[in-house]
Parts: sequence; structure tokens; C-alpha cells
Amino acid sequence: MENNKIYARYTEDGKCIQTAKIKLLGIGKYSFQTSLFGIKPYENNINMPMFNSIKMAVDWIENTNKWIVMEQ
Repeated sequence: MENNKIYARYTEDGKCIQTAKIKLLGIGKYSFQTSLFGIKPYENNINMPMFNSIKMAVDWIENTNKWIVMEQ
């Protein structure tokens, strides 16, 4: 299963403040890379959890109610 979705967080007035995508690390764990405002380079985000499977990562980010899948 591959996930190429980009997730976004928005302010109450609709401004994009951060985007995220799922990344497989060399240690076999799935983590998140984030970009401020969706325009800065993506960086590994150590403040977000790591998961053993991509399904667990997708379930987590889609069920937080803070992130929305961006249209691609």
C-alpha cells in the first residue's frame, strides 16, 4: 500500500498553515514529513508519532480531525 496523499492543516479563516506527507524511514517505520504553509521544504517531523505500518499512519492522521486531505 502506497500513500501519496498530502494532508493540510488550516486556520479557522481557511489559511493553510502546514502540510504533511507520510514517509518510510530507513528503520522500517512510517513517519511524517511536514512543510510550513505548504511552501517550505519538507522536513522529518519528530513531534509526530511513528508507526509500524502505513495503514496505522493513515488511520492516525485521518482520524485526528486536524488534518484534511488536499486535492491533487
